[in-house]
Amino acid sequence: MVKDDNEALRVILSRRSIRNYTGRPLDHASIERILEAGLSAPSAHDSRPWHVGVVRSEERKSDLIRVLHTSYMGDMKRHGFSEETIRRKLERSYDIYSSADTIIVLFGKTDLPRNKLAGSFEQERIMVIQSVTAAATQMWIAAESLGLSMCWFSAPLFCANAVLDFFGLGTEWQPLCLLTLGEGRETPKAKKDFAMSEYVTFL
Repeated sequence: MVKDDNEALRVILSRRSIRNYTGRPLDHASIERILEAGLSAPSAHDSRPWHVGVVRSEERKSDLIRVLHTSYMGDMKRHGFSEETIRRKLERSYDIYSSADTIIVLFGKTDLPRNKLAGSFEQERIMVIQSVTAAATQMWIAAESLGLSMCWFSAPLFCANAVLDFFGLGTEWQPLCLLTLGEGRETPKAKKDFAMSEYVTFL
């Protein structure tokens, strides 16, 4: 793995997924800096095809968790999960979401100005996902640089309409991911080493 004394690279290489938070309130200025970093990301056609929902109050976090869990529980029941497994999974996700100071949900536009070179709308849809992913990644790196922790969840994908209703958004948007943000409680595990040759082709 590449090692470097460059501060930006150190932050990127030290980033981890953290699922346990202290619950200590974060200052609003830090959250705004993280959001600004994300909203400064590159995007397809420079279109900025994103919207960001930020939930901080305990009451609204509880409401959002209820929306996510209602869908999650229904899906697990339909797929034959045992009551004990459902209880355990819901308790685990509740602990993660509720201990985070902030929950950030990123949405992508469901339509973009058509690129004449695109053979189908599917290519434009992928560009939106790529753009939102870049924004979320820059938020994560910014959080790491401020000594804060995040974890990425895809839960909103499975209950898109309910999440849109929660944030008062219409179907011109699609929820793509959820980021938990807070002061990390756990000590991150060392990232697994890998051989660059497994993933990279140099020509």
